Amino acid sequence: MNLSRFDRFVWMILSALLLALVGMALALPLLGLPDPQPGWDEQGIGAYGPLSIQFPRGIDPESAESALSITPSVGGEVKWVGERLLFFPSVPFRQGVTYTLSLREGVQARDGRTLKHGLIWTFTVRSPLLAYLAPSASAEIWVQDLLTGESHALTDTGGRVFDYTVAPDGETLVYSAYNMQKGMDLWQVRRDGTQNRKILDCGADWCLNPAFHPQGTILAYSRRLAPLQEGAQPGVPRVWLLDLSAGTTQPISPDPNISGSEPLWAPRFRRLIMWDGLSGGLRGVDLEAQQTILIPSEMGMNAVWTPDGNALLFTRLIIGETTAYAGVYRYDWDKQTTESVLGGEQSPWDYGVPVFSPDGKWMAVGVREVLGSPARQVWLFRPDGTAGNPILQDAMINFSSFHWNPQGDALALQQITLGSSSSRPQIAVLNIDSRSLRIVAEDATFPQWVP
Repeated sequence: MNLSRFDRFVWMILSALLLALVGMALALPLLGLPDPQPGWDEQGIGAYGPLSIQFPRGIDPESAESALSITPSVGGEVKWVGERLLFFPSVPFRQGVTYTLSLREGVQARDGRTLKHGLIWTFTVRSPLLAYLAPSASAEIWVQDLLTGESHALTDTGGRVFDYTVAPDGETLVYSAYNMQKGMDLWQVRRDGTQNRKILDCGADWCLNPAFHPQGTILAYSRRLAPLQEGAQPGVPRVWLLDLSAGTTQPISPDPNISGSEPLWAPRFRRLIMWDGLSGGLRGVDLEAQQTILIPSEMGMNAVWTPDGNALLFTRLIIGETTAYAGVYRYDWDKQTTESVLGGEQSPWDYGVPVFSPDGKWMAVGVREVLGSPARQVWLFRPDGTAGNPILQDAMINFSSFHWNPQGDALALQQITLGSSSSRPQIAVLNIDSRSLRIVAEDATFPQWVP
């Protein structure tokens, strides 16, 4: 076959390109993998993580995970977002500890490149802030640094904040706020008060009760459609999901006979619980198994997940001979069984919803004697309801809204003195070991820790 000069030229170019490609394929393994980059700074990370490491494009996830180690050792779960590895600890990282994260050499990419040397990083855990709403009648979100006593407002809405939640990593807060259409929108603000932006415009609908999924990627919230006429109440509340990355939102169920408010995610799995007023109970939804449950209840959204996400503790009304009071019950998700944990028909005590310590070893519970003072006191119990003992008592003060700090050595709470029309709620922090109580904010409500 005779080739023209042009044909020979084309073949020369193609041969050169082929040789170049072969050379690149042979050279890539020799070039090595660029160093992964940590996703934290000298201020440290939140106690609940996640640790974040950005790997080069095309990384082999299994190879990267097997090369990582943390000292002191911490168990947890790994999740990938693109080439970014996220590590969520099973128990909070400890303040005052310097952790070492090691990455061995040999981590591989899919194109054959490998990490030619090991890497070592260190990180610490920052002190949490305490968030709350103040003043109670015209609220903004405030945060206080308990080490310095300094506090400042994160929002400036003219007192239109309704409620809020804190992201698991402590970097942002999401809150609902009234708008000019008499509805409520959802907004997001960073822990330092910057980048305050609307993330969901709800118009005349009411969007409230935001709740972060434990890995921070999805927000559940309650939505009530705009009233049909001026002065009327908004529609039946239903739970919606907002994908924070895509910005898309949709109801959790298309069934008009299912309502939902105050959603609460399980610590693990893709499960959540909500109050379904139309059905008269607590409705649980497992998004992965496409499973729903209904626990009859007369007391609204009074429930909490156990730390392993396998069960719920909730309060149930008990009708006595002369009065009514609440006991605490445990519902096992897989077995679908219910058993008493605190109180019962023979108990003269009224119990609130327990709040688990971060390590799951204790529950803080508001307790009052049925025939005594109407004020709830603070008790600690083991998860099975044993070893109960009061740690904060004052017959004239009602304690509520308990929130453990990430280290499990302090409890933020809301308190109000009974018997006076001029009393205003206060935010306080109780040291668990010393039993000492510190007032941190006046005329304030709804405390939450910002890790």
